[in-house]
Amino acid sequence: MSWNIVLMRLSPDIASAADLTDEDAPPPIGRSGAVRDVIRTAYPGADLSDPAWGFLEEPGADGDGWLLELVIGAADPVESLMVRVRGGDGAVAAVLDLADLLDCRALDLSSGDFLTREDAGSGTG
Repeated sequence: MSWNIVLMRLSPDIASAADLTDEDAPPPIGRSGAVRDVIRTAYPGADLSDPAWGFLEEPGADGDGWLLELVIGAADPVESLMVRVRGGDGAVAAVLDLADLLDCRALDLSSGDFLTREDAGSGTG
């Protein structure tokens, strides 16, 4: 399973992508170096050798692992972070953990809905 999620600092009052307006431009997540530092601190095994692109991986057992490709981009500050999700159900929890660390919300681009902790056990994606 694979899908794309974007992390942004959006108000909790916004229920889905359909509710976004031009006035909802989110504040930046942070300076690119600071964003990478947060990721490195929380996930020491993260591959952030390319400043604009990173990887978080949990190999798992019996094919239940996951890979998150982090598209940080070259802009500074980082306005949003694209997460390309590959793999098992644990990926949703990892995306939500990353969103919490960066004080963001996780918008599933395939459904237009924000991910929630309830999605972490449902295999959403």
